[in-house]
This record gives sequence, structure tokens and C-alpha cells, in this order.
Amino acid sequence: MSSYKSVLKNVSLLGGAKVISLALSIIRNKFTALWLGADGMGVMGMFNAIISPATTIADMGVSTSSVRNIASSENDQETARQVSAVKMFYLLSNFLTISAMILLAGYLKRKMLVESLGTWTIYVLAFVVAFSVLVNFFNSVLQAKGKIASLVMAQIYATVLGSIFSLVVIYFFRVDGIVWSLLIGAMLGLPVAWYFFSKLKIPKVKMTVKESFIIIKDLLFTGGLVTLAGFSATMCIVFAKVFLLDHLGLKVVGYYDVSVAFSNVYIGLILQSMGTDFFPRLCKVVSDKKQMFRLVNEQMEIGLLFATIGVDICLIIAPAILIGFYSSDFLEATTMLRWQCVGVGLRVLGYPLGFLLMAQRRNWAYFALQLSFWISYYLAITTGISLFGMKFIGIDYIVAYAVYLFFGYSLSYKKGLRPSPLLIKIFLFSVISEGIILLLLFFLPDPYSYVLSSVCCVSVLGIAVSVLKKSFEIDVVAKILSLYTKFKAKVNKNRLRNH
Repeated sequence: MSSYKSVLKNVSLLGGAKVISLALSIIRNKFTALWLGADGMGVMGMFNAIISPATTIADMGVSTSSVRNIASSENDQETARQVSAVKMFYLLSNFLTISAMILLAGYLKRKMLVESLGTWTIYVLAFVVAFSVLVNFFNSVLQAKGKIASLVMAQIYATVLGSIFSLVVIYFFRVDGIVWSLLIGAMLGLPVAWYFFSKLKIPKVKMTVKESFIIIKDLLFTGGLVTLAGFSATMCIVFAKVFLLDHLGLKVVGYYDVSVAFSNVYIGLILQSMGTDFFPRLCKVVSDKKQMFRLVNEQMEIGLLFATIGVDICLIIAPAILIGFYSSDFLEATTMLRWQCVGVGLRVLGYPLGFLLMAQRRNWAYFALQLSFWISYYLAITTGISLFGMKFIGIDYIVAYAVYLFFGYSLSYKKGLRPSPLLIKIFLFSVISEGIILLLLFFLPDPYSYVLSSVCCVSVLGIAVSVLKKSFEIDVVAKILSLYTKFKAKVNKNRLRNH
């Protein structure tokens, strides 16, 4: 199997799992909202506001840094040592997290929960965090070992079981059952993840506390910078929203949230799927520069091609997205959403550069790269709005990612990374196609703008299919025809059986 086909296969598996999880999440949220109402959803939101940062602190980025160390292990013994050290860290981390949440339960309850909820709910949430962290541990080992199919099945089973049992608890106990539904969902994910983890048959090793500490120290250094970068991103977003609120009002903040959320759905699926498969593969070849840079270029090539298709479609159907999921009141955010989609499309070029730095253990360079994006983003959105107003929102993301790509390539260019000729061609193809569609949508009246941009989008799809066949050896048409033939044969077989 070619490298491109391997990437596409794993991305398809992971993307499928993400779609299933997203669909189940929508269904779960729909029924939860119907049964609990706005107040109940508010309680759920406050519980999650406690769980999310607590999980981040308990994890300390080790689920990411451990993937690098385990994937780059030279033999089973070294893998076992890494896994043993990570396991020790998570057991200690969970003990400290549970203890801290119990000690701070009274404070957290007063600040974040309504009076009717007892302090004991914080105790339960502490165990939700602990179970979630352990699930992350098992899944990160599966990811590092390249067991993508097992990882996908673990995620799907956990999501399905968690959704079913959580909804049952909420249906019978309503608001009082929210905290228990969260606990049950986290608990059910643990045996599922452990089952697939146990199939790896990682040997047990004896390690001294000192040996474990040396490994954990390295994991925490990288993981700590990842966590710090994530915290910096969160703070920049908060500051940006405060600036929007002060200068343009609450309504524009709503538009901003909607455009950010929807522009990240499609690209987010691609990036999460690719990152899960790409990072461990990159760590395994980090000692071979030629192969490492080839993997980076291949990831960018196929990622950018798929991103271009998705972005072009989103540019055209942006108004339909806003009306369909919200209402016609949100049509003012159409231009914002379109620019945001273009900016988000550049993420498929930026992500591999970040993973490359992490694989090379250039931790401070990785942190500086992430920081460069968020500082550029905040400066761009504040300066742009001050000069041009609301119409600049979305363009700020393009500016920030242009800075990110320039800085990221500068850091890796010195080490030998060069964009492949195919990547340059796909990039130019992406810029031209998105530019033409934007010009048509901005300057032609309806319905001509949508008709011509749709024709352009169909042409882009045709060219993309051709590139997949010629450059990536992936024949999409043949694959579709093969699936159709198999489906038709199955239908005919069932007809004959019925007769």
C-alpha cells in the first residue's frame, strides 16, 4: 500500500469515527435539552466547565508527549518502560487531582454551582476527571503503536455505550441524574479502552522510582509546553472576545462564535484524523531526515487537496449553513464565515509543521511557533477591527496563519525541509480556486454568483479527482464504481433469495 493510500485509509477510519461521535453528540444534546430545559443544560455546562480544565491540568500534555516517546521506542523493552512510567504518572496525577478537587469542593461549589447541588457533586466530578485521564492514557498508547483500527473501535464503542446509558439516567432522574450520567459515561469508556490496550500485550517491567522520574520529567517538559501553548490560545480567544464585546457588541460576539465553530468542523475532522495517524509515524522516522520531510510533504499535499474541496463548498453554502443551523438573523455573519473558512484551510499546512518540531524534540521552538500564531491573531483582530470594523473578522485568521506558516517554515527550512513541487502546485490551485469563488460571490449579483461559483466548484472537484489518481494513485471513480457494483450484486442476491 502506498503512503498516500495508507494516509487516506487511516484518515477515513478516524474521520468516520469522528462523524459517528459528532452525530451521537448531536442526538444526545438534543434529547438532553428536551428533557432538562435551559436550566438543566446550564448545570451541564457548569459541570463541563469544571471537568475540562481539571482534565487538562491532570493530563499536563503527557497524552501528547507520550505518543512521541512510545512511537520512537526502539524495542518492546523500551516501549514497556515508557508505558510503565506514563502509567505511574497518571496514577499519581489522578490521586493529586482527586485530592485537590475534594479539598476545593466547597469553593468550587460556591463559585460554579447552584445552591441546590450538594458539595458531593464535586467529589463525583473528581472521579469523572480521573476516569477520563486514564482513557486518554490507553488511547494514546494505541495511537503511538499505530493501532488505528483498535483506537477507532474503542472510541466508537465508548461513545455509543456512554450515550445510551447517559440518556437513560438523564431520562429517569432529570437534573439530579446529570452528574451520574457524566460519571457513567466516563466509567464505561475505561474498560473499553483497557480491552483494546490489553491486546497490545506490552510486557511488564520493573523500574525504580528514579528511572520512572527521569522519563516523567522529559514527558512533563514537552507536555507542559503543550499545555501552556493551549492555555495561551484560550487566553487570546478570551481577550479577543472581550475586545469584540467592547467595540462591536454582544451580537457580533455571537456571529464570531458561530463562524469559528462551523469553519472548524470540516477541517477539524481532517486535522484530528491526520494528527492521530501522522504524529506517531513521524516519530518513528525522526532519525531519517529524508523520509521525515517526505512524510511532512505528503501529509500537506493530501490534506490541502481535501481542505480545498471542503473550503470551496463552504464558501458557496455559507448562507445555507447559517440559516439551516440557526436562523436568517445570522446572515450578517456570512462574509465573516467565508473568510474564516479560508483561514482555517491553512491549518492543514500549519499542523504538520508543529508536529515536526515536536517529533524533533524542539520543544521551545514548538511553543514559540504556537505563541506566534495567537499573538499575531490577537494583534490582527484588534488592529483590523479598529481600522475596518466588523468586516475584518475572519481575515485576521488568514493573517495569523500566514505569520505562522512563515515562521514555521523558517524554523524547519534551516533543518532541510523544502516544499515539494506537487505541494506548491496544489497550494497555487487552492489559492486560485478559492480566489475565483470569492470574487464571484462578492462581486456578482444573485443568482449568477452562486451558479458560476458552483460550476467552478464542480471543476475543482473534477481536477482534485484527477490529481488523486495521477499523483496519489487513488482512483476515486473506480472505488465508487466498485462499491456500487458490490451493492448492486448484494441487492440482486437478496431479490433472488426472496423469490
